Amino acid sequence: MCLKNYELDPAHLITSPSLALQACLKMSQHPLELFTSIDMHLFIEKGIRGGISTICKRYARANNRYLENYDPLSPSKYIIYLDANNLYGWAMSQALPYGDFKWISPDKFNKE
Repeated sequence: MCLKNYELDPAHLITSPSLALQACLKMSQHPLELFTSIDMHLFIEKGIRGGISTICKRYARANNRYLENYDPLSPSKYIIYLDANNLYGWAMSQALPYGDFKWISPDKFNKE
């Protein structure tokens, strides 16, 4: 399928994301502009993050008026469980810069 549709051989690429990138570049016909400043390259490189992010606490005890064993003399405590799914997928669906890279003066930003 890759050979037929994109003329790309998956055996020549290490991962499926690298295959997807090559297919995207081939199909878009839009050249990517390279950084001309080492400072811009280092700025972007320092901002790269990855991996799983989690905060775990093994035990928590809630104390609030909605519980049977509520102690009004102790501070109120609530427990919350958040599960944020597909953050990577969302980020990858956003528009990415591909050219016209330049520094912007801090004066151009709203300071509130």
